[in-house]
Amino acid sequence: MKNSSFVIIVALIICLNSGCNRAGNHKTNPLLTVPFVTQSTSRPGSFCEFNGKLYFAADDGVNGRELWCVDGTNPPALAYDLDTDPAVYDEDGRASSGTSDAYSLTVHDGKLYFFSKGDLYSFDGSSIPVAGLSMEAMDAGRPEKLYSFGGSLYFFTEKSEGSCSFWRYDCVNPPVLLTVFTRTNGERPCLPDWIMDHNGRLYFDMDDGAHGREPWMCDGVNPPSMVADMVPGAAGSRPAKPASFGGKLYFGCLPGSRTQAPYLYEYDGVNPPAAVYPAGGYMYPESAAVFNGRLYFSASDAAHGREIWSFDGTNPPAMAFDLVPGVKGSEPGPLFSTGSRLYFRANSRAYDDDYCWTHDNYLWLYDGTNPPAIAYNKQTSAVFHEYGGRVFFARDRDGYYGSDYEPAEFNEASGMITEYDINNRIFTRYFMPFTM
Repeated sequence: MKNSSFVIIVALIICLNSGCNRAGNHKTNPLLTVPFVTQSTSRPGSFCEFNGKLYFAADDGVNGRELWCVDGTNPPALAYDLDTDPAVYDEDGRASSGTSDAYSLTVHDGKLYFFSKGDLYSFDGSSIPVAGLSMEAMDAGRPEKLYSFGGSLYFFTEKSEGSCSFWRYDCVNPPVLLTVFTRTNGERPCLPDWIMDHNGRLYFDMDDGAHGREPWMCDGVNPPSMVADMVPGAAGSRPAKPASFGGKLYFGCLPGSRTQAPYLYEYDGVNPPAAVYPAGGYMYPESAAVFNGRLYFSASDAAHGREIWSFDGTNPPAMAFDLVPGVKGSEPGPLFSTGSRLYFRANSRAYDDDYCWTHDNYLWLYDGTNPPAIAYNKQTSAVFHEYGGRVFFARDRDGYYGSDYEPAEFNEASGMITEYDINNRIFTRYFMPFTM
């Protein structure tokens, strides 16, 4: 793409209830006579592709947090209003009632599953969502981390802050309790931070009350087991979500003491995880993503601060880009690969403070050939999902990094940015002046 000046293509005031077939009724809050606008925004999340559409949860300021979708052509639209009671908002602009609070969207066996108010729902894309499982009836607590694996749904429930239960559900018979975890004293809530599958196994991080937070696995047949006690004792290694690369899992974790440096670890499914070139000069690897036959991740060194590094699976990891020269670095955030490009959030200049909400946090892209370029020069909250050649992400509406964000998309073919403001029924399209 050639350089072009910043050109506004169109700014339209629209009603965001077309584009996706809506199965529910759009409720009207009698207390609101104008679109609800406060410091709070739609806060899109839990993106999931289903039946050719991208579904997510969002709050339009009238209906509470409900199920939305986008079809690749039209703006986001309300897919289903599960709680039809008038939404009541608190002083922070968040719905306290009249909202379904749909979350943990997951596709399984041709249906879209999600949690709402302690129930598990299934949605076929057109009919009324069906509540098929009640956590209250199970006396199980709040469910989290819904995941489809091996023909069943897996999820965790937390009834108290000290323990959580791990379940398997085939959507026909009652859920099977696989195990109960009890957290270590002082550790935060027992629920896992991440869950993923790799080579026929389900992996997640967990605190079992004796070893701290460590990597665990489940093969769907045998009881869950700890992959390794990376840091012996109650502290735990607190492993980051791994990336699958070259048939192995790669992840970062915290060291066992202040005298140890944290490195990138690889796990082949058989032998204990091992550090990847611990003398390679990098520290604190985070957010690994596979792109163009290499593993990219964010890491620090003494001379460059935090920048993006890469690993080819054989040679020592090396810094790939020094986006902001000097010891501060660009502080790149979560990396996301669409296969054709690598996306990440990073600063365009050095900052003297450590307060990320004051930094620019732009959206960058890398095509594997040219140097990384800024794709979006406004603050980004790094919620990425690829759909139909478009990269959806969360942008900070007020230009101040925090929880007030709206969805936006980057069209990989045209380079066009579309900003959506669901609360105010506005979308804006324009091109960014970057070179590809």
